[in-house]
Amino acid sequence: MEQPARRALHADRWVALIRKLAFVDFNFTGATFAMQVRQTYDAPGAALITLGTVGGMGSEGVWLDYAGTDTVLNHLAAGRLREVPPGLTESTSVAVSVVGIRINKSTMGNPANIPFPAQRGEDLTLAWDLLITPSGGVQDKYIGGHFIVRGGATQ
Repeated sequence: MEQPARRALHADRWVALIRKLAFVDFNFTGATFAMQVRQTYDAPGAALITLGTVGGMGSEGVWLDYAGTDTVLNHLAAGRLREVPPGLTESTSVAVSVVGIRINKSTMGNPANIPFPAQRGEDLTLAWDLLITPSGGVQDKYIGGHFIVRGGATQ
């Protein structure tokens, strides 16, 4: 695999984080997932949040929402892609896996999981990454970046 993708995840304190990420040219059928959020990259000790593989969006964790091969046009129509990926056309047939992430409201509102920033009212920047072990494959880091928690008023 090439370099893992970098993407900031923006989350709001006091509400659940639910995101879906599309991976083009990957079929993650049977894969397992591991995600952590930490104070900083390579922070020692326990993670603030640890997520594993779950069966669907009703549970806190990471799940495979879709895996299959179709034309880019059909992936776009189904909402699995937002735009035509570089180097492909609408008629190109390509594998796409959509991976879902859920962090419950109770976790996002718990200062033990999501500490308050030094200056209240400011966004809090943490670090996250997602490790994927494809079926019969080797675990690798596919994506990670800043985990930005925006403050909230309504609890």
